[in-house]
Amino acid sequence: CGYPQRARQWHKESVSRALAAEHAHSTAYTLFWNAITAWLLRDRQTVTQYIAEFQAVCDKYKLPFWEALGIAFQAAVLGWEGRPEEGLEKFNQGTEARANNQIIFLLPGFLLMEADLLIDLGRTEDALTTIAEGLDVSSATQEHWCDPELHRVRGELYASLSRDGEAEAAYSDALTIARDQKAKWWELRAAVSLARHWQGQSKTAEARELLGPIYNWFTEGFDTKDLQDAKALLEGLG
Repeated sequence: CGYPQRARQWHKESVSRALAAEHAHSTAYTLFWNAITAWLLRDRQTVTQYIAEFQAVCDKYKLPFWEALGIAFQAAVLGWEGRPEEGLEKFNQGTEARANNQIIFLLPGFLLMEADLLIDLGRTEDALTTIAEGLDVSSATQEHWCDPELHRVRGELYASLSRDGEAEAAYSDALTIARDQKAKWWELRAAVSLARHWQGQSKTAEARELLGPIYNWFTEGFDTKDLQDAKALLEGLG
């Protein structure tokens, strides 16, 4: 919703409450969802920290349901460490573990993580297939919260293939859905991608007019990568 600092404050309180309760399930639950929020903020260091703590709880108390969910994050961390092939193998283990535990929720977000690994491996067409699968899953399950980001990443993939018209259409879809959902964070990220795309086409004024109002809407979180990227792009646009 565009309030990352408030999310961080809830992080701290939720972890404190879970630890004070000394309840394994609550602790795993809290650490996992905090990792998701850190992932949304592109805070890889914090994701890695939470997932390490999360895995320790799962190992200690034997929590197969939560462990199955955490494998996708372990795969993402391997990718960030420059080991995307190992990450993809780990991700496939997570797919099997989730199936064994009959887990289908959060799959669109997990497929975004898989697409990142495929992108790192240069497998652009496979990444496009994975993004399409994510959109199919969200349509089937009605879990639509990742739809704007799925469309935005599809746009990035099209752009990398010089399919400019399809890239712009995907970015526009991402913006429209984010606005409909009132998901300011996804809206910002989609606007950055589209503005950068227009910058490459010398549509500087249009890019500035799109991104400026969205960036100026924010009142907190200016230390996050997304807002820093938006600010740098605006400065580059003049």
